[in-house]
Amino acid sequence: MRIRCIHWRVVSACTAVALLAACGGSGTEDGVPENMTLTAQAVTPGEVQLTWTPYIGDGDYYEVYRDGVGLNVYLETQTSYADREVQPDTEYCYKIYRTGYLATDGMSNTACVTTPGIAGWTIQTVGQGASPSLVLDASGQPLVSYAGSAGVTLATSAEGAWQSSVVDDGSGGAGDTGLAQDRNGGNHIVYWDSRDLRMRVTSDATGVWISELVDSSVTPGLIGLTGNSGGYINAMALDSGGSTRLLSSGNEVSSITYSTNQGGAWENTRVATFINANIYDTDIQLDNSGAVHGVAAVGIPQDCSVYYVTNSGGQWSSLPVTSDSNCGAALARDSAGTIHVVYSRSNALTHAWYSGGVWQSETVDTFSALGGDRVALAVDDLDHLHIAYRDQSFDLKYATNASGAWERIFVDSVGSVGFSPSIAVNAQGRVMIAYVDETTIYIDQVRQTVKFAISP
Repeated sequence: MRIRCIHWRVVSACTAVALLAACGGSGTEDGVPENMTLTAQAVTPGEVQLTWTPYIGDGDYYEVYRDGVGLNVYLETQTSYADREVQPDTEYCYKIYRTGYLATDGMSNTACVTTPGIAGWTIQTVGQGASPSLVLDASGQPLVSYAGSAGVTLATSAEGAWQSSVVDDGSGGAGDTGLAQDRNGGNHIVYWDSRDLRMRVTSDATGVWISELVDSSVTPGLIGLTGNSGGYINAMALDSGGSTRLLSSGNEVSSITYSTNQGGAWENTRVATFINANIYDTDIQLDNSGAVHGVAAVGIPQDCSVYYVTNSGGQWSSLPVTSDSNCGAALARDSAGTIHVVYSRSNALTHAWYSGGVWQSETVDTFSALGGDRVALAVDDLDHLHIAYRDQSFDLKYATNASGAWERIFVDSVGSVGFSPSIAVNAQGRVMIAYVDETTIYIDQVRQTVKFAISP
C-alpha cells in the first residue's frame, strides 16, 4: 500500500505558495524544485487557459491551484487546463504541482492574470423560472413570458421595475413559452401544460385570460429523449388579423406540427416526421402574405440537423440547412425577404442565409469547448443582424454585423448564464435580451432565474 501525506500552508493568495512534505517531515516550498513553466491567458471574462511545460520524472499527476487553493483538478499527462469558474475583471494567480509517490516532486512558477470586464449593459432580475420569450409592445417596452414553479408568468417593465402576473398557476415549470402581442395590445402566450402533457394557448385579448388546448382530440404525446411531448417545444407568431400560428414538437415525438386558429377552430398539420430523433428547438416568422417560415433542430442531444420549413409555395416543404448543430436554431427575415438562420455547433456559432437556391454560411464565433444550444436572432430596421447566445464558459454573448463585420460582446459572465436567450431591438437601436441564469447555489441545487439585459 502506498501512503501519501501532504501538509498545506497558504502564505499568500497572489503568490499561491503551498508547502508540502512527506510523512514525518517538515518540508518547505524551498525543497520543491521549480521545474515547470506555467503560462496563464484570460480567454474570456469567464475562462482562463493554463498551459505548462511537462514534468520530466516519475510524478503521478499534476494538481492545479488558484490563489493558493486546490481546484480538485488532477491531470496525469495533460499539460493544459481551462478554468471556467472565474469572474470578470478579477485577478487570479495559478500554480501547478507535480505529485509523486510520497510528496511533491516539482512545481511551476506562479502565473497571474486579470480577466477582462464585460460590456456596460444594464442587467435586471425578472423572476424565478426558465424558457423566457421577449417581445416589445407598441411603445417599445419589453414584455417577458416564462415558466416556473409558480406557473406560466407574464412580466412587464415600467421605469426599470419588473412586475409579474401569473397566468396559469397549475401548468408547471417545464417546456417552452412563446409570447406575442397583437395590434390592440392583447397578449398571447403558448406553453406546455404538465397537467395533461399538452400545449395550451392563453390570451387576455378579451380583457381576461382565457386558456385553451390547441389539440384536444388526441391523447397526450409520448415522452421523448428530452422529456418532451406535443408542444413541449414551441414557437409563436401572430398574423395581421391577430390569429395565432404555432410551430411545435408534435404528439409524435419525432414530428413537427403547425397549428393555427385562423379559421376559428384549431387546425393542426404535421409538417415533417423523422426517425429516431427528437425536436429540440423551433422558431417561426410570417411574411407579408402570411406564409410561414420556420426552423427546427432535430436529432439527439448535441447532435442535431436544422431544417427550414415553409408553406410559402402552397405546400409544406422541408429543406435541410445543416447536419452539424448543437440542437438550437433561430430564424429571421430581412426586408428583402432573405431567410437568415443562426445555429450553434459544438465549437462555433454559425449564420446561414438562403440565396440563389442554396444555403450559404459563415462562422460568427468560435468556442474552445462545447457552447450553448439555444440561440436568438433579431433583424433591425436597417437589416442588421443581432444574435444572443451562450459560449463555452457559460457567458451570455451578443454578436452583431451592424458595423459591416461581426462584432462579439460579453454581456454577462457572472455565474452560469446565457441559457435560452430571447432578443429584441427597439426603434432607437437598443438591444434587449431575456435569458436564464442557472448558477448553482448549493451542491446539486440549481436556481433558475430569468434575467434581462439592455445595451447602453
